[in-house]
Formats: sequence, C-alpha cells, structure tokens
Amino acid sequence: MFCLGKSWGEIVKGSLSPKLKEIEKMVIQGKYNQALVQLDHNLEKENLFIEEYINCKILKTRIYYLIQPYSLALENGNEALQKSKEIGNHYLIFDSAIWMTWIYTLSGRINERKEVLEIAKQAINSIEDKKSTEYLRRESFYLRSSKGYSAGFEVILEDLNQCLKIANQINDDYEKGWILFYLGNLYNFFDKSSEALPFYVQSLIVGERTGDIELKMGSEGNMSDIYMLRGELDEAFQHMTKALALAEKMNSPFIIGILLGSIGNYYWYKGDIESTYSYYERSIDSFEKAKNTKHWHYPMIIYELARISLEMGDVRRALEIQDKLESIKNLHEEKHQSHRFFKIVKALNLKHQLTQGKEIDSNKKLEIENILEDLSFAKFVFANINKTALFHLCDLYVHEYHLSKDLSVFEKLKNTISRFLKIAEEQKSSILLAEVYLLESQLALIEYNTSKARTLLNKAQMIADEKGIHKLGTLISNAHDELIEQLDLWNSSTNQLPDIIDRLELTNLEELLNRFVKNKISYEDIILENEKPSLFLIVNQNGSISYTENFESSYLSENLINKLTETIINHEFAQNDSSSFIERTKVNGYNAIFQEIKGAKLCYAFIGKSYSAINKFRVLVQEFQDSISIWSNIREKIQSQLSIELDDRVQLSTYIQNLFA
Repeated sequence: MFCLGKSWGEIVKGSLSPKLKEIEKMVIQGKYNQALVQLDHNLEKENLFIEEYINCKILKTRIYYLIQPYSLALENGNEALQKSKEIGNHYLIFDSAIWMTWIYTLSGRINERKEVLEIAKQAINSIEDKKSTEYLRRESFYLRSSKGYSAGFEVILEDLNQCLKIANQINDDYEKGWILFYLGNLYNFFDKSSEALPFYVQSLIVGERTGDIELKMGSEGNMSDIYMLRGELDEAFQHMTKALALAEKMNSPFIIGILLGSIGNYYWYKGDIESTYSYYERSIDSFEKAKNTKHWHYPMIIYELARISLEMGDVRRALEIQDKLESIKNLHEEKHQSHRFFKIVKALNLKHQLTQGKEIDSNKKLEIENILEDLSFAKFVFANINKTALFHLCDLYVHEYHLSKDLSVFEKLKNTISRFLKIAEEQKSSILLAEVYLLESQLALIEYNTSKARTLLNKAQMIADEKGIHKLGTLISNAHDELIEQLDLWNSSTNQLPDIIDRLELTNLEELLNRFVKNKISYEDIILENEKPSLFLIVNQNGSISYTENFESSYLSENLINKLTETIINHEFAQNDSSSFIERTKVNGYNAIFQEIKGAKLCYAFIGKSYSAINKFRVLVQEFQDSISIWSNIREKIQSQLSIELDDRVQLSTYIQNLFA
C-alpha cells in the first residue's frame, strides 16, 4: 500500500508535504469534513510513502480530538505511533504521542497520558538537530503540553514564557497564538482574571489572522467568563454567543457543552434560575452526546446543577446528582476532580438538611465540617471549589453558633477565615483576597475595631477596583456605606452589646455568606446607582478652601461646608499619596469621599451609594495627580495657596459638572 523508502528530507524530519499542509490548513479553519475526505482519499493511494501515511493518520487524530469520538482519535493515533516506531522516526513518534496525551487528558485517563507523554519526551530528546525549526516547534508544543496546573503557577509560567520565545524565534504565528491562550488560561485558573484578559485578546487577534477556529472560539469563550466575573454581563454574553456559534460550526459537542454551561452561569447572575437549570441540563446532554464524560468539565456542571437544585428546593434532584457523581468518581483515581465535586455535593446536601432543621446525628455534623475544611484548605487546583467550601464552612459555624451560643464555635469561624486569608495572600489570588478581606472586616466589627474594619474594606475595594471586578466592588462599597451609616452606633455600643450574637446581627456577615454560598451577587447588586451630586471642594495646605462647586440649586448650608472642611483637615492621611485610600464619611446626611494629593485635599459630597461616585472621583484624583486636563493650569496655584482666576474657575466648573453631574 505504501513505500517504505524515506523520501523527501522534509517528510523524514516530520514536516508535512505541500498537499498535507493544505489539509492541515482546513483543520485549523474548522473544515473538518472536507479535510477527512481529502485524508481518506490520500490513504487510498497506492505507493504512498509511509511517512505521508503516518502524517495522514496524525491529522485524523487531531480532527477526532476536536470533534470526537475519542475512540476514533485514539485508533488513528495508536496506528500512527506504532508505524512511527517501526520506521524509527522520532519526529513522527513525538507527533503521534503528543496528540494522544491531549486526548487522554480530556478523557480523564491519567495513567495512559503519563505513558504516552514519556514516549513523546523520549522521542524529542532523541532528535539530534536541536536548533532546527522542526525541533523547536515540537519543543514548544511539549513544554505547553507536559505539565498540569498542579505543577504550580511559577513553574508553568516559566515554561510558557520559554515557549513564547521559541515561537517568536521561529516566527510561528499558530504556535504563538496558542501560547498566548495558555498564558491566559494560567492566569485565569489561578484567579488572576484581570491579567488573563490581555492574553486572550492577543490570542483572538492571532486566531483571526491565522483563521484558527478553535483558538478564536476558546479566546471568545474565556473572555466571556472574565467579563461575567467582572459583572459586565452584556459584554460577556456577546463573547459567549460568538464562541457558541464557532463551536456549532466546528460541530464539537464537547465544546458546545462547556459553552452551554457558561450561558447557564450568565443566567444565574441574571437571577433567572429556571434558564440556568435548563442550560446546565443542555450542557450535560451535550457532554454525554460527545461521549466525553471523564473530563472535569462534566462533573463540574453536574455539581453546579446540584447547587441550583438546592436553591430551587429540589432536594431529591440534588441527592440524585450526588449518587451520579459518586458513580463517576468511582471510575477515577483519587486525584481526579470528580472526587472533589462528589465530596462538596455530599457536604452541601447534608448541610442543607441541617440548616433546614432536620435532625442529623453528631457524626454527620462532623462529616460536613471535615469535608468542607479539607476542601477549603486543599492545594488550590480549582480556587472556586476552595472558596465555595470555605464560605459554606463559615456559614455552618454561624448557624451552629446561633443554635449553641458556644464561643468555641465562634473561635472556629475566626480561625478559619484568618487561616484562609493567609492562603489567599500566599496565592496572590486577587478575587479571593478581596472576598476574605470583606469577611474579615465584619469580624473586626464584632470585636468593635471599626478602624481595622474600614482598612480591610478599603483593601478589598482597592483590589476589586484594580482588577475590574465590578460586581464584587459594588458589594464591598455597599458594605462600607452601611458601616459609615452605623459608625456612631458601633463607636457608642461597646458596653451596650456584650453578646456576640447581638453584634453579629449588626454586621453584614450572614448576608455576605448567604450571597457567597449561593454564588449570588445578583444583577441588582451590580447595577450602578448614580449618586445625586451636592458639593465639591478643594482645601489647600493652609486649611483654607481654594474652590467649591455647588451642584444643588439651593444654597448649601455653611455648616455643611465647615463640617466637611473640618473633617478632611483633621483626618490623618497616608504618607504615600499615590497609594492612599479614598476615604469616606457622612456629614449632615450627605455621603462624602475625600483624598489628599500633593498637599491638596479634595472632597466630593453627594446623596446615594458611593460606588459610582468613587469611580468618578478616582478619575479626577488621577488627573489632578498627573497634572493633566484642566489641572495643568490650576494645581500649582492651589499648592501655592494662590487665588484661582475667573477664567480657570469657569473651566474647572464645566469639568467638574461634566464629570459628576
């Protein structure tokens, strides 16, 4: 059927012939059926060179890896690998083995993945010319394929940066696009979504340039997840629908299943539980249609469905899902993610019964606590699982404390949050750190430490705002507003509320835990409430007012202006102006935010919630600090305590009115 002679130096090295390069281009562009027809036509030829035959089989392996079934992918891959070994072609041995590692990874066959990965490693090490483009391309492919996320952020980052150098060196756009995509995945997986987004944007640009349909689809899909996390739901929906259209064009039920799950998450954030439930069900059906139920995405969506079922009060369905997850995890070794998903669903089902007043024996209570604690402090592989377990564990302790009034339970709550905070700081996990700071702030209130509570809220706010996590930022800002409202009460109630339970009821801790355990920072929470502006003023270093802007039609009382001036003059600002927090207070019924920059104290008073106001104020502060826009003419006069001329005042008034009004 084929010739055994090693022809063409390029083919012997593992390069594709011009005809097969055209077919590979079809694969990259998602023209799978057309590519399969061409490959089968090639395989039917007589006197086909063995190397070309193997390359045809490798391309078929790639196609079936993308569109399933995996059985056909492995059938072609195994044949390609066997024949590559027979002719001793290390390039083709590597190409056959490396694609099979991806298939074994997605199908959860970890031990078999290790075996073929070792074959790929030996093959690439056996290639003599380690400066050739063909070798370097494979070295990059190996580096981005060989390690799982359990290797740790820094290790994988080093490998991917090396891959990027190689791709630039050999000028391989296809490889570069995928490295950028995996850099995005790395940052996203380790809860650094803000850093991930630029990589996805770049990989999408490369995908558009190369016509790589899988890269475009993956970039669009992961960008949608980041926008959803940030609370930009409309932007997220646009990207996920683009990704779904590409997946449907690819006709890949596995990828379609992932994206249907993402759309389910979108409706969850929108508060549409029935649509969420429907899309999760469709996602599961798609995974089962793909016959790809061993990848972690499948049990993850089943786990999400269990959470939704409990939210809808469908306990029977949640228990059925628990049984299903148990049967799935029994098919896999202990480190497979299905074991974690089963454990958390089991704990959530038991906890739901407990919090609904059902009698549960002490052993079951201990089992809930142990499962949630183990999952909370396990090595981060899925930060969301760790977070969910933590929030439910804290919620469990609060529930137990309400029933028992046992101070040891409250100490468990404090120690758990404190311990988790250290892990979040070590992991440099932005979202998680902000969320735990938010919880810590409420514990500080219970201990009457309002100063610490405000510092923690400011830290949480700064992280959420820097990372663009708008829905979390809004929640933090609202909690801070409520603290400002109650500040006098907290400062005066030290002796009036000796019982922790009374102090607990004054905090937002239980409400926050309720939102976090349900992953339910709802759409209403992230709709920005535009404040009603009242007054903007600038106080110079001498304590005199350099400028005021009155937004109200009526005259603002001198008492308000004097009180605001006194407040910001007496406030002890951070020494490092560029990193100091935007402070908040409440004066005569008005909310006020203020900050010192370059010796000048800026203040904005308004009625309403603070989140929108702070975002606008931050723009003003940055421009003042950088002496741009209107400030280039005015800042020096304020710092020198000189009068602002009429023309400058008119321009400044227009600027401030446009910004805040």
